[in-house]
Amino acid sequence: MSGEGWPRSGKALSLPPELVEIATDPAPMRAVREKAAEIVGDALWDSLAKRWSPRSCQTLAWAANRIDRERTALHQFVGRVLAGIVVPRPVGTAKKFVRAFIESMTAKMPLPIDALLVKYALGLRLTGVALCAARLADVTDCACLRDLFLSKAKELTKNGLAAEAQHWAATVS
Repeated sequence: MSGEGWPRSGKALSLPPELVEIATDPAPMRAVREKAAEIVGDALWDSLAKRWSPRSCQTLAWAANRIDRERTALHQFVGRVLAGIVVPRPVGTAKKFVRAFIESMTAKMPLPIDALLVKYALGLRLTGVALCAARLADVTDCACLRDLFLSKAKELTKNGLAAEAQHWAATVS
């Protein structure tokens, strides 16, 4: 794995105290840990939890960010494919315009898989927060918590993170 896209060290980012407080609240984080263990199985979960470190969290945050980036690339790919099917040989200004319009529109419209990919990325980040809260003394160095804060700063109030964690754990099958 290259360093591209890796979260930076959290030392420069000051997390709100209420966010750190909720990240260490046992109830929502326990729900996340239980659901994640159910999904991957006890053996894999126990192995992951036993070896958990800040570097593990950084890798999980990187994977979640990669899902977010690839979701954008998927939109562009679908737009190109759809435009190629609808206007296979773009000869003439009108056809080129229609093809460009289809590509642009598809890049901005939600795809059926979007919600699933967002949920996957959120699950990775929440799992990282839950493991950091359980295994590390200082969650302010949790790359997944920093990512959640940076990507959802407006939504993450004290109750927002707890609600997000509970909702994810309740809706993932």
